[in-house]
Amino acid sequence: MRVATDIGGTFTDVVTLDQDGIRGWKILSTPVSPDRAVTEMIRTLPAVSSFSHGTTVATNALLERKGARVAFLATEGFKDLLYVARQQRPRLYDFDCARSLPVVTRGLCFEVSERLAPDGTVILPLSETVAATVADHIIEAGAEAVAICLLYSYKNPVHEILLEKEFTKRGIPVSRSSEIIPEFREFERASTTAINAFVQPIVHAYVEKIREAVRGAGGPLDYYIMKSGGGVATSREVFPAEMLLSGPAGGVSGGLLLGKAMKRKDLITFDM
Repeated sequence: MRVATDIGGTFTDVVTLDQDGIRGWKILSTPVSPDRAVTEMIRTLPAVSSFSHGTTVATNALLERKGARVAFLATEGFKDLLYVARQQRPRLYDFDCARSLPVVTRGLCFEVSERLAPDGTVILPLSETVAATVADHIIEAGAEAVAICLLYSYKNPVHEILLEKEFTKRGIPVSRSSEIIPEFREFERASTTAINAFVQPIVHAYVEKIREAVRGAGGPLDYYIMKSGGGVATSREVFPAEMLLSGPAGGVSGGLLLGKAMKRKDLITFDM
């Protein structure tokens, strides 16, 4: 049996496909523990051969600011990158306009002595001693997760990887920009990495519980999660930041498939 689910604030949608055809129904969601509605439903099904999932867990964690206590680590001189941001405002001529605050407080923004050239050439090497020292400082500051974004690391991730190893030794979740979004433009790379670190602990626990339930139902070792871009990836491959629009993306993708089946090009989809 192939199974697909999508969790909403009130209801969780379930669709199954087997030799008897397609069946769909709704069950009540469990907001306090979002995975419970899905895991309990899975246990009532016969052997699951394939499982796909759409969710708003990452979305809600970000909107409600219920993520981890994140530390941001940047190249020396750039620790305020998330606050400097871009010279863009929601209302250009409004002097009282305020932007949304980053998911990292200023007190948890750190910098490390290292530097790469735009082509990735090492100008100022990062030593293991310095990497270990800054990792200890961040742990002592009470961080629950770390976002690393060094200048030009998308060209050469060597320094970010060294820092990642130090945090991994200390048992703290790490989001590395050169892995999550290896592209130029520092603010966009930094903010995406910070958001990934912010929702990572919640998303990881949620994804793991569902994976265990799928296995317990005789399903595959892994399952598919809808990404914000409308595609899917296995739960081990997807980054939490890629799940921010997982639920809404599923509705749009479904609308597109339905439109093609009906041979309609102009569509409006509605997701509530």
